[in-house]
Amino acid sequence: MLTLIGQFLTKLYPLVCQATEKYREQKGKGAKFEDEVSNRIYDLALEAGFKPNPPRLTLDLPTRSDNKHQFDASFTNQNTYYLVECKNTQNAAKDYVYYFNSKILDYTHRNPELNFKGLFLCAVPIPDSAWRYSIAYGLRLLDPESPPPEYMIKTCSNEPDLATALRRHLEKLVDTASYGWEDQPSSITRLYEEYRYYVKRWRNLNGC
Repeated sequence: MLTLIGQFLTKLYPLVCQATEKYREQKGKGAKFEDEVSNRIYDLALEAGFKPNPPRLTLDLPTRSDNKHQFDASFTNQNTYYLVECKNTQNAAKDYVYYFNSKILDYTHRNPELNFKGLFLCAVPIPDSAWRYSIAYGLRLLDPESPPPEYMIKTCSNEPDLATALRRHLEKLVDTASYGWEDQPSSITRLYEEYRYYVKRWRNLNGC
């Protein structure tokens, strides 16, 4: 059984792929992609049982820097805030990932009673270095070439061995999704390589 956020991600991934294709050749595609995905997230979060905030919300909570930060989309579930950044740009996606996480950390230090989870959505492939960084800091990344494990689990019901392996992999990701998590950097690299291996297996099974 997938978690609430897992169910949400299975619906979000096709939306990212569709929006990427829709705005691939359009002028001003960056803003159009970000606007459409941000607005659709509100509906998806509501359907999934979350409490969504309006798009482009500036989160009015204390921060370590005393700055307030805006997020493309956001929603809550009890004491957890899910903060979303959408990007469609040819510039270095990894830099946006780092900056996005710096905004989340600014809130984390001043609100220990709350949990903050980051979702970074991108219309272009995200570099390996940003993926490793995301695992270390508990971010979830989605780009058209990188389905979340939850989506692969849902769509490989005829391959129980792969589904089981993906569930185990997802458990490892959850274990690392803590800002206080410490381990050898090589463990993060192995976890990312494992993810890429499962993506390749999943694509071979689905002929894509």
